[in-house]
Amino acid sequence: MGRIRYNLEQAQHKAVLRASEFVSGLPGYAGFQVRRTYPDTTVPRSRASKHPLAWIVVFAFDPLDGSSMDGGELIVAVNLDSGMIAIRE
Repeated sequence: MGRIRYNLEQAQHKAVLRASEFVSGLPGYAGFQVRRTYPDTTVPRSRASKHPLAWIVVFAFDPLDGSSMDGGELIVAVNLDSGMIAIRE
């Protein structure tokens, strides 16, 4: 297996991009914006990189009219090593 050459910031940025593309393709999820991103500690570290390749990207609904909404978070798991992207419950 080859090494994946991302530094920490590049890996996090790539995870956000992949998660954003995934969410933009879901019907009914317009208006969701990235709130935070952190390494997924439930996935064992990959031997392909010294930096985390599994990330959690949290989206929250951001209404355009400035109103607010309780809850409304969407949690997406992204694994840069396997290419898996999924909604985490």
